[in-house]
Amino acid sequence: MDGLDPCSSLLEKARAKNIYRKEFCCYLNDKPLPIEDNTYDCAVLSGGMMEGHVPCSGLYQLARVVKPGGLVCIVMREEFLEHVQEYRDNLEPVITDLESRAIWRLASRTVVPNYFLDKNGVVFNFVKC
Repeated sequence: MDGLDPCSSLLEKARAKNIYRKEFCCYLNDKPLPIEDNTYDCAVLSGGMMEGHVPCSGLYQLARVVKPGGLVCIVMREEFLEHVQEYRDNLEPVITDLESRAIWRLASRTVVPNYFLDKNGVVFNFVKC
């Protein structure tokens, strides 16, 4: 398992626990990740979809590094779909664009009750085409 985080101190803590094979200290946004196309069987984005964090444009990079037939899993608080302007205005159009260009297809969208502090979460699972 590899890890990507823009915070070097968090990656240092993970390194001390020997969690990741490789570590990438960078942002997930519209800039190319230092990872080859079609590298991973699965990519999980958890805890990054909140105000001021991962922009919707980062989903293109996330999809790019997953192999065809692989899974992209995005976990976030459901309320952020409405309360965070970036996601309210851009998330559905980006998801639709990735689907219409046959980059991925939505496999499931699940609401998770009491995901965090009595707030619901939502899990999107996409299969890379």
